[in-house]
Amino acid sequence: MPVIVVKTLEMLDSQKREIAESFVAKLSEVLQVPREAIYMFFEGAQLNELAVGGKLLLDNPPAGGKAKFNSPGEE
Repeated sequence: MPVIVVKTLEMLDSQKREIAESFVAKLSEVLQVPREAIYMFFEGAQLNELAVGGKLLLDNPPAGGKAKFNSPGEE
């Protein structure tokens, strides 16, 4: 059973769905195993759980990109 682990800042559910579909489809094709045999885990860190350069991202959130932390009310 192949396993894919995605570690990133918290993503929107819509982003997780899209990534799961594309990654699992490709891995299934390459390994020639059914999609149902592939497990995928999302490990999304909140801004207060990640530091860069000794500073929490909570104090200086990334400006670009779309993620859960900058999309209030959106899943």
